[in-house]
Amino acid sequence: VEIASLNNSSVFYMGVGDAAMTTDASNPAGAFDSNYTFHLNMEDASGGAVDSTTNANHFSSVTGTPTYQQTGKVGYAIDFDGSTEYLRPGATLTNMTTNAGAYTFRAWINASTYANNVIFFYGTSSPSASEANGFAASGTAFVNYWISNDLSGSVTNSTSTWYLYHATYDGTTRRVYRNGTQVGSDTPSARNSANSNTYLGSNIYGNYHTGLIDEPSFSKVDRGAGWIATEYANENDPAAFYTVGSDLLG
Repeated sequence: VEIASLNNSSVFYMGVGDAAMTTDASNPAGAFDSNYTFHLNMEDASGGAVDSTTNANHFSSVTGTPTYQQTGKVGYAIDFDGSTEYLRPGATLTNMTTNAGAYTFRAWINASTYANNVIFFYGTSSPSASEANGFAASGTAFVNYWISNDLSGSVTNSTSTWYLYHATYDGTTRRVYRNGTQVGSDTPSARNSANSNTYLGSNIYGNYHTGLIDEPSFSKVDRGAGWIATEYANENDPAAFYTVGSDLLG
């Protein structure tokens, strides 16, 4: 459902079991506002990952043989082997941030080993300083790297454990988060990262992700700390995030 605004005491109602409701009014892509570039549910059985937004930025170019429909944090996830497997979009991403524009990237990851695990990357083919935008995790850090202009958030990561990572930039301040909590920030000089050479699970340097990736998405705005904390609370423990009341007849 799409709800204009929520707070921690909001109540909303859903109509079910009404025989007069004969038309399917669902609009799954409408759950994603116009600032999304892509959101990949990673539910696919083969052939990459389908974009759930109206932009149709499907990651349909597959290298190697990633393992599909593995148990994810939200439904299924895709498992990457850390040496040969990654996904790329079938075409240049549409509705993408400008070279120096704001963004939010997010993804759940569950690594089987940590060795500079690259989650997502885009930029020029031979980037100089600030000419790329990449996101990677190690055993001790989550890094949003622009090439020689990087932000590293200090964390302790364990293998076989799910973590939700976000990285944001508002045009001035860059921030990184783990599990809804900010773990680093800086005010870097401007970047010029081209909308090209896009990878999920790898980058142009041959670094790879080893393990599961679930629900990656990219937006061309800074979603903000409140949005990020809400995403984590909702997806990490849905049963604690909301309660369902009794039926109202009438």
